Amino acid sequence: MTDEAVNAGLGKRNYPKKAGTLPFDVLSPKGQEWIDQRWDDAVQTMASETASNPMVTTAKDCLDKFKASRRSDMTPQMEVCFLSDHFPDLLQVDICRITGASPRMVSLHVNTRADQIRAWKAWKAKTLPTTKLVIFNPTLIDA
Repeated sequence: MTDEAVNAGLGKRNYPKKAGTLPFDVLSPKGQEWIDQRWDDAVQTMASETASNPMVTTAKDCLDKFKASRRSDMTPQMEVCFLSDHFPDLLQVDICRITGASPRMVSLHVNTRADQIRAWKAWKAKTLPTTKLVIFNPTLIDA
């Protein structure tokens, strides 16, 4: 939470005493009310932004069809990779809207996938070591 939100009484930030742990935020009833007042508008705005972009609509439909054809659930990473592979021009913010993953997680998955592809291409481009070809000829063996 920002200092402004804390000063406005929307919640507070708790700093754990244990080293290496992260702080976490707690919403006050006033903060929950603030979110409730804005939630429907935020959801509607996101839905309209998604629906107004034909590529996003197509990508969402394609992902939904693919998920329906599978026998197991897809992880968020699988969804992000699917969208990145099949719709390379899709913006990360749009991937967030389609999958519901946070921008940080989408960025992590997109970068991980790019690293995997780079490593695969580098491995594939490596030349094999040359070896000497030895042909077995049984007639040359002394009996």
